[in-house]
Amino acid sequence: MNLCGQLLQPHFTWQPAALRRHCYLAEHPAGPGTELPALCGVVIVSHRAHQDEWYWPTCSHCYDEARRIQLRWAGDDQAWSLE
Repeated sequence: MNLCGQLLQPHFTWQPAALRRHCYLAEHPAGPGTELPALCGVVIVSHRAHQDEWYWPTCSHCYDEARRIQLRWAGDDQAWSLE
């Protein structure tokens, strides 16, 4: 929460791993070699991604969960209909 008692907006970071672009919650990207729990439940290891890895498909589970989290934070009633 900030000084006004408002919930801080969630920050998402994406990391290519296991042939997909996965998402995790973090203020800043993690340092290389850090194990991270992706929103889909897969544990990924952060690394400096090669340019080609950013063209990998997005993990649909990470995308859906990031969208749910963002909509809940925004107070959007549609967030509950996604489940």
